[in-house]
Order: sequence, then structure tokens, then C-alpha cells
Amino acid sequence: MGTYNRQKRRLLHSKSVRIDVKEIKRAVGDVQSALGAGAFAVAFDGAQKLCEWIGAVVDGDGANPPMGIDVATLDNIYMTALVWCVRAKSGLGDRASAEAMAEAYYKAACDRGCAPRIVQALQIKAQFALDRADWQAAIDALESIFPYAEALGDLAVEIAAGLALANCHTRLYRFNDASEALVRAEKCAAMADGALDENLPAIWMGLYEIEKLTGQCEAARSCLSRLGEWIQNGRACREDDFCAFLLAQIRESSAQFDSQNVRDILDMLKSTSIYRAANGGESPDAKRQKLQHIIVDIEDCRSLWASGEREGARRVYDRCVAATDDRATQQTLALLRYEWAVETGRCAPTSAQQCHEIADDPEAMAHEMARLFDEDSCEGDGNILMQIHRGFIDAELEMERGKYEESAQILNWIHEVATFRDCASIAVRARAMLCQNEICKGNARGVATESVEVYGAMRRYIGEIEALPAFLIAYRLCLMVGDESPLEALCCVNDVFERCEQKFETCCVQHGEPGMVALGLGLLRIYALKRDVARFEKVAAVLAPAMDPARRAHRTMVYWGICAEFERSRGDGASRAAGYLKKMRELAEINGFDASRI
Repeated sequence: MGTYNRQKRRLLHSKSVRIDVKEIKRAVGDVQSALGAGAFAVAFDGAQKLCEWIGAVVDGDGANPPMGIDVATLDNIYMTALVWCVRAKSGLGDRASAEAMAEAYYKAACDRGCAPRIVQALQIKAQFALDRADWQAAIDALESIFPYAEALGDLAVEIAAGLALANCHTRLYRFNDASEALVRAEKCAAMADGALDENLPAIWMGLYEIEKLTGQCEAARSCLSRLGEWIQNGRACREDDFCAFLLAQIRESSAQFDSQNVRDILDMLKSTSIYRAANGGESPDAKRQKLQHIIVDIEDCRSLWASGEREGARRVYDRCVAATDDRATQQTLALLRYEWAVETGRCAPTSAQQCHEIADDPEAMAHEMARLFDEDSCEGDGNILMQIHRGFIDAELEMERGKYEESAQILNWIHEVATFRDCASIAVRARAMLCQNEICKGNARGVATESVEVYGAMRRYIGEIEALPAFLIAYRLCLMVGDESPLEALCCVNDVFERCEQKFETCCVQHGEPGMVALGLGLLRIYALKRDVARFEKVAAVLAPAMDPARRAHRTMVYWGICAEFERSRGDGASRAAGYLKKMRELAEINGFDASRI
């Protein structure tokens, strides 16, 4: 053993003796073994000494090349040892040194004009930029890869660069650039004639996310359909991409009020090996599996809550909170809890360690949101979408409290940001809520034309089913002003109204599920205007269990107000109308609302 160590030291330090090929191979093997075992300090020491000694030989600095090995081969080992230095420093957590060595490797590769080495160096530089969320630096490195990859004919490298480039552009809200990168990657996969087909699912999912944000709802669903057919035909699909596909299907089903399909898809997700194998560990694969497990559990939380299984939802929520140290996931969970707080009028219980931190009411949760999010910069790191999500909940809370100016201020900010970043689907949601805000203020007639425009935009940018509540608002306001022609120019009013009725009848309102309650209240208002007693009473009876004066005061007062207006119009319902109005005023006084505006 001592003899071996002396030989190794002689290899790594000598500049005056010849070393044979076996000793070179043994030294290389030692570094590889150390890297594989996670002994990064040992690996760095060995790789650095290899660089120093071989560098002296290649540069003609007095050292003799070993017998049986030419200078070109030595230079290749030298370049590989530089990469090992980068890996070892990165493994030791010394990112600054690792990046400096990566830059040295890039310069050495450029000096040699070696295209494969240049590509590798640029990939390393891009990964470091991605790790520190420097999207523009990553874009610069990734863009530089393409000419070399094209010259080498390496389609796999082009696809990988295209996917990474699309992710960076999406983070910076450059959706056209992101789409171009993905289309380029798709063409590369097609050119590979089946050899690189496994990349297509990731490309289609990337396109789906971009199309959803930019409001191209049909194009987004087309991407999902392509992937669905691909999977059904038994084509190659990584499990990561399959899980992303199922999560997207959950979003689509939720938006269309299909709660049963959501539960079925969740069952499929829970059967994947990524979900079942998430048992901890610090390796990249283990962390990825753990994060995927939590993402599925968060969707499970949403589904359980919407179906009325509140205790089950809280148990899953607590498990997620305890399991994650990922900042973005923590923010997602906090937003979920805030949503619950606004919906029920109080915060859902959490783990014992957290109970002392936040009081049991939505206003306190709003302060917690400010603390959690304002610590982070919302620019350039994707966090702006979470800020927008938080803004929508803040605006809903302000409307619930009758603070319509505050709500409008938040919604105008969301609309401005979303419009600037070409997030059409978000911008139109903000417009829809602004319209609703004006109605709550008592300006229903003033936004009749706007409501029709909002419905048309929602149908275009989000989807026909999701736009049904907006249609009912527009239809009611058109009836109020006595002019249905703007709406008739967009659609066949009777056909769409029948779809609203069918959707409400087929999707049971369970425990106050927000989407179906919005649809039901819209129908109720129109039946009141049309004085359709039978249908009004039928829908009112379905909605009644979803009203809760203690937890959803604003919604309940809206419901009572519609009932009061309807009873007053019947001629014999004056006393019943007075009863509803009395309850409204009492509840408004308790909550500090202006009952005249509801």
C-alpha cells in the first residue's frame, strides 16, 4: 500500500521522470471511484494534481510524457480532469470555485477548437446559471450550443438545449421565444426518425403550459390530445412526463367541474412508481420523487376539500407541510390554506408547530401571505405567478368584506402585469373579477357591455365550459338593459343557456364548491328576472345547503338578496322578501358590509 501511494504521488508531482500508461490509468480510476463514492475532496485533490502534471507535459514545461501514450491522449485526459474538478467542487458545495473552473474548461475547449468539449462546457455553464435562477445567462449559454450541435449533427443535444431554452424563456415570459425553442426541439425529434421520440412528451407538455398562459386554450388541449394518443398507442413516455400529463388533465377536469374524473386521475397518479418510491434521501432522483409526491398530494388536497372531505384534506395538507423544505412548494401550500381561509371564513388547522404562528381568520392569513411572499423578489424567478394567485385571493377577500376599491386596485395590478407579460388567460380572469366588483358596487347596468366583452374573451382564452359563469353574468345584464344583441353577436344565447342548465344539473353542488355555486347563482338571477318560479325554486333548493352565514357571509347575502328580489316580484311574497332583507341587514351589520350594495 505504501509503495502504491509513493507511486501515485510520483505520478502527480514529478516533472522529471517517465510514468507508464498503467499508472496513468490507475490515477484516473482513483478519481472516478472517488467521484462515484461521493468523496469529493479526494476526487478534487487527485483531479487537480492530474491537471497540474499533464498540463506541464502538454505545455512543454520540463515534464516528460509517459511511455506508450501520446500528447493528444494526455490532453484529452487533462480536459476530462478539468471536468472532474468542476464536479468535485460542485459536490463540495463550493459553487464559486466550480463556476470558475467551468469557465477555465470553456476557454480551454475554445482554445483547442474542440466542438464536443465546447458543447459540454456550455452545458455546464447553462446548468450553473439555471441553478442560480439567472435565466438570461442560461439563455446565452444555451443559444451558443446550437451552432456546434448542428455542426456535429447531435440532435439529442439540440433537443435538450431547446427544452432548457424554452423553460428559461417561459420564466422570463418570452412565450414566442419559448414556443420557437420547443418547435425546434420537436423538429429535431422528428428528424431522428424514432430514435429520440421519448423527448416528444416533454416538448408537448412545455407547449401546453405556454399555450395555457397565453390563452390559446384549443392549442393547449391539442397538445394534451397528441400526448394522450401517444400514450394510448403505447409509445415511449418517461414517467415524469406521464405524471405532468395527468396533472394537466386534472387542471382541465377541475375547470370543467368534472370532480369524478379528477378523483380517477389522482388514483392513477398514486399508482406511479415516482409517487410510491418517494421515501426520502438526498440524491437528485430522491428529491425529484419527493417533490412529485407532494405535488400529487396538493392536488389530492384540492379535490378532497372541494368534495367536502375537509378533515381528509387537512390531514393530507399537514403531511405536505411536514414533508417539504422547497420554498416554492411551501408558498403553494400557504396559498392553498389562504384559499380555504377565505372560502370558509377561517383558516384550516395545521400542524401543532404552526398553530401559534397564525390566528384562525383570513385577515391574519393575508398578513402571513405578505410576510411569506414579500421576502422574495417576484421578478425573474417565476414567483410572479404565485403573487398573482395570491392577488386573486386577496381581491376575493376584499370583495367579501365589501372593500370594493381595494379589490379593484389589486385586480387592476394583476391585469396590468398579465397584459404586459402576454398572460391572456390571467388578464381575462382579472377583467371578469373587475366586472363582478362593479356589479357588487351597484353598477350592474354600467358594465353590461363590458360583461359581454369579458365573456367573449373568456371563451376564447380559457374555454367554453369555464366561461359559462361569465356568460350568465353577461346574459343577466343584457336582460336588465333590454338589449341582447351584443351577446347574440357572439353566440346562440338559448343554446349556451341550455348548456349552463345541463352543466348545473349534471354536476352536483357539493359543500359549496365555488365553480358550481357561481353557476347556480347566475341561473338563479336569470330565473328571477324571467319570473320562472319552478326553475327558480329548484335551483334555490340545490344552492341552499352551500350557504353559510357564519363562514360565507357575502355569498349568503347575495343569495338572500336574489331570493328577496324574486319574492317581491311575485306579488304575494312581500313578507318572505322582508324576511330575507331583514336577515341580510343583520348579517351585513355583523360583518361591516353595506347591505344596499349587495
